Amino acid sequence: KVAAKKKEISMEEMLRQVDQIIKDLQTGELSFEENLAAYQRGTELLKECSGRLEKAEKELIVLEVDEI
Repeated sequence: KVAAKKKEISMEEMLRQVDQIIKDLQTGELSFEENLAAYQRGTELLKECSGRLEKAEKELIVLEVDEI
C-alpha cells in the first residue's frame, strides 16, 4: 500500500524541486542533517530524471527505426 501512495511527479516538477534544493543548499542556512537530506533528495530526483530521459531516448530510437 505504501507504493500505491507514491504519486509520480512530472519532470518539470522534479526539476523545480532540484532547483529549489540547490537554492536551499547555497544559502548556508540549513543544518548538516538538512543539507544531507536535501542533497540525497536532489540526487534521487536527478536519477529519476535521467532514467526517464534514457527511456524516452530509447523510445525515440525505436520510432526512428520503425520509420526507415
